Amino acid sequence: MTAGLLPEWGDCMAVNPKLGTALAFTLQENLQINSRGRYRVQDGPENVRQAVWLRIHTPLGALVLHPEYGNPVYDLLSEPMDETWPTRAALAMRECLSYEPRIEVQAVQIKLSHEERKVQFVITYIVLGQPKPENVVWEGSYEPAGV
Repeated sequence: MTAGLLPEWGDCMAVNPKLGTALAFTLQENLQINSRGRYRVQDGPENVRQAVWLRIHTPLGALVLHPEYGNPVYDLLSEPMDETWPTRAALAMRECLSYEPRIEVQAVQIKLSHEERKVQFVITYIVLGQPKPENVVWEGSYEPAGV
């Protein structure tokens, strides 16, 4: 990083410092730049949202130095979609998010679309110290058994 792009950590005014501060980015934008030409940082609930999104969109084991990080549902997508699959997948998603100590998962809903070979997870969670629940959606594609 060049000196001109260094983040200004002091710009963060965290409502709850326990929720942390991190560089702001999305898959579409990579690192984001603020109005002063420096890397944008985010804190509070937005930082937690980004952490949840990153965790569920990273396959389990994709980070070599952190093999426990990521979403184990990616591995389940290649297994047969029998009557036990939704329960196993919901438990795997809950396990994935259990490593994020700043949230409490309220619900994991699964919608299967066998025609389109897609599965959609709607995850409802509460950021600790926040009054309202949040939702995040994760979708995956799978091959039906026997293909």
